[in-house]
Amino acid sequence: SQFSLPRKDFGLALILGAIYHLKNPFYLLETVSRHARHAIMSTRLARRMPGVSGTVQDISIAYLLVADELNDDDSNFWIFTEASFRQMLKRTNWHIRDYMTIGDTIASDPVSLDRDERVFCLAESRYALANVALLDGWHEPEGSGWRWTKREFGADVRLPIGRSQAKLHMKLYLPEGVGHVELAASTGGTMTLAGPGYYSFIEDLGPADGRTLTMRFTLDRALPGDATDNRERGIIVYTLEVA
Repeated sequence: SQFSLPRKDFGLALILGAIYHLKNPFYLLETVSRHARHAIMSTRLARRMPGVSGTVQDISIAYLLVADELNDDDSNFWIFTEASFRQMLKRTNWHIRDYMTIGDTIASDPVSLDRDERVFCLAESRYALANVALLDGWHEPEGSGWRWTKREFGADVRLPIGRSQAKLHMKLYLPEGVGHVELAASTGGTMTLAGPGYYSFIEDLGPADGRTLTMRFTLDRALPGDATDNRERGIIVYTLEVA
């Protein structure tokens, strides 16, 4: 059922062998993504489905068990394919950092005790830009985790290691009423936001050498506070990550 956690922020959550016992695994994963920076998860997967020929691990589907169909246990509900498990994590604000499967990794199915396959993964929350260290200029998260910015805002980003170049990818939205906006980054990149809509800001950050880079962003205008919202509001940012 629905639940609340005793505090706002955790470093690591363990979700082991629980997901397929839940009527609503989306609620669990989405709720934990709002409170934990990382999670280690495991659940049962299936590569074949009853009544379906061939393998289905690349199809985003799940199998809803009949009561007592698996191990005479009516607390079992959803068995996911690998594709649907990955899609569910993505839809609930998680990014997979490491991933492995054990057991029957050739012909697993959702109902046989001897065809059991388990996934273990390390995931990082993307809710409210939890994957970067936000500096000043951000308002509290709303909705699925997006944030309003002020006219000036910043973040510390960690560059990856092992690639020739690192790039910043920021998905953002310019709301109605702000008007024509110029976005400038401290690393030199600029973008013109010509009107309301979704945009992607991509910036080359140099060698991917593992260093932490402080980035500052400036807008040439923002919505001032008014009677309905006294905050200064610039743009809405959905994701900010470096690859």
